[in-house]
Amino acid sequence: MNPFFLLLLLVVIAVLGWRGVRRERERVAKALKEAEASLQKQKTGGRESLTLEQDPKTGVYRRPGDRS
Repeated sequence: MNPFFLLLLLVVIAVLGWRGVRRERERVAKALKEAEASLQKQKTGGRESLTLEQDPKTGVYRRPGDRS
């Protein structure tokens, strides 16, 4: 086989291998982010944590800016 074609074949294999590795790395990173988000959601009980302020007149705790 001509050395040029052998080199070309090796380059094609390397490029396809690199694309596969990159795709797998992106898949693993996405799965890791989803797992971290799931753990964070479990820590907060499925809800976002929020800060409450006590209304000085009534003593009732409400979200900041909520004056209903």
